[in-house]
Amino acid sequence: MASPLTTDQPDRAVAPAERSIARNFLLDRLGSFLAFFPLGIWTANHLWNQLAAFAGARAWEESVTAHSSPASAISIAVISALALLRHSLYSFSGIESATTPAPACM
Repeated sequence: MASPLTTDQPDRAVAPAERSIARNFLLDRLGSFLAFFPLGIWTANHLWNQLAAFAGARAWEESVTAHSSPASAISIAVISALALLRHSLYSFSGIESATTPAPACM
């Protein structure tokens, strides 16, 4: 007999430790997605803007330096600064938790 696709009871056939491993795996993949997805969007946008070079120098300069509104320029600056700040704080927390290696014997 096949199991129903949805139930209101948790799956007891899988051990809690295995569920924890699966949850950690999914969280790690979500972290990778959140890191690379914005980078992919930025790359696509960057390449699209660079295509304006085929229309001449003036069109290229307008494409890469102009913003549709001051709000878009400010939002890009704030988002970039927050991402840099988050990355920096994460890196510093890793430095604090790292152990100091033992000195090498000569």
